[in-house]
Amino acid sequence: MPSSSSGMRQKMRDLKQVVPLATPKESAEPLQEEITKDGTKMFKKTSSDEKATICLYKVEYQDLGCDTDAVEGFVMYDATKLSAGESLYVALVGRFRYGREEDEVLGMSLCREMYMGHKLVCAKGVCAVGDPGSLSEIPSFPTQPQPSAFMDSQQPGPSAEYINDQDRQSSSSPSDANRSTANEDKVHFSFLFPEDAPVSTVMQRLSPDSGDTCGVRYYVRCYGSLDVGEEHHTISVLNFPIRK
Repeated sequence: MPSSSSGMRQKMRDLKQVVPLATPKESAEPLQEEITKDGTKMFKKTSSDEKATICLYKVEYQDLGCDTDAVEGFVMYDATKLSAGESLYVALVGRFRYGREEDEVLGMSLCREMYMGHKLVCAKGVCAVGDPGSLSEIPSFPTQPQPSAFMDSQQPGPSAEYINDQDRQSSSSPSDANRSTANEDKVHFSFLFPEDAPVSTVMQRLSPDSGDTCGVRYYVRCYGSLDVGEEHHTISVLNFPIRK
């Protein structure tokens, strides 16, 4: 009997390790706004901590079978509100839920996320402090940051600079990329959906109070990542829902 109880505890620990990034509920996030900039209609959404704002030219993208519209827009950020040593990323994320949220028990997750492309917006606080000429000149910050509501022990997505970004610059060194973004507060991005990415599909809720339902959802996500020791911490997340 003791062996079975220890096995159950180990199983619960293993299940907790597969929980995806805890993202804020859509109902708790700021609503998206429709704006007109330079005669062009755009959609804007700002994070609750006002660190970053995502602007998209459209939120619905046609899948013609052989081709899909590119996800294009730009990120505006306030460098003065970034934590010391914080890196800012923008990504195209697919969220696949294959079970009801209320059925998740014992730490089990019935949802998976896939990062289909991401781009570095601001590298390790270079845009806010330090000399943007070299990553080695960035000062170290021994004090740990204050945890926020969306602190997570894992950094979402890979940590490379450009993945599936059609607007990436021709510079080959990280210092060149950092120098180009250090004096800017607006960074453009353009992501392509994978050819085998399914269309957006969401099952209807049984009641307004029910949890997340099964389906395929897509987001443009802007998130801040902070390295503390050998761990990556996500300290802010902004999700902009889109449809394919």
